[in-house]
Amino acid sequence: MRKGWPYFYVLAENLNQIFAVDSLITSSASRLASFLWVAMNTSSDPATTGSSYEMYAIAAVVLGGISMSGGKGKCLGILFGAMSYTIIDKIIVALKMDSLINDAIKGIILILVIMVQIIGPKIKERLTRHKERVS
Repeated sequence: MRKGWPYFYVLAENLNQIFAVDSLITSSASRLASFLWVAMNTSSDPATTGSSYEMYAIAAVVLGGISMSGGKGKCLGILFGAMSYTIIDKIIVALKMDSLINDAIKGIILILVIMVQIIGPKIKERLTRHKERVS
């Protein structure tokens, strides 16, 4: 059982109630997001709505500090990752660059962050081994 799950059992008598509440919260958030999307864009096309937003979601998670190979992270980190990715987007738009270059630059930033996540622990491990040899 995951840490923190016993608290849910105190709130509900069985798992069906927990899943019902979870479904209610998720569907309400989805409805609110759909309403805000249509309000912002004044229309919605099911074929193209939300396309390319998966890259934004993955980038926000990676920039927030969660490893692509799995692991733990914090919601606050994801929030800061999303905000920093948005700031990067706004800076590129303010510099009046082409939209294709905009996506390329954001992709390069994402690749660099992933490389740092892969190489960083290896460098840290080498430094600790070097310190142990010196000591």
